Amino acid sequence: MPPTRSIRRHHSARMRNRAQYVWERVRHNQFDAERYSHIADNLKLCSCWACGNPRRKFGQRIRQEMRSDEM
Repeated sequence: MPPTRSIRRHHSARMRNRAQYVWERVRHNQFDAERYSHIADNLKLCSCWACGNPRRKFGQRIRQEMRSDEM
């Protein structure tokens, strides 16, 4: 059964609030409400070496690949 409209609205509002918290307190940027709803869909702060995908940044293998090589 798909989520109801009220659940989707609840989660959308929750993610907008989180985006506002992250961007105002962590990144020290302030935007208007429309921008927060856009950011809420993509909460990843950046793509630096610490936040990004280690496979893409360092060429490391993922856990599934390591497990399959061991078997």
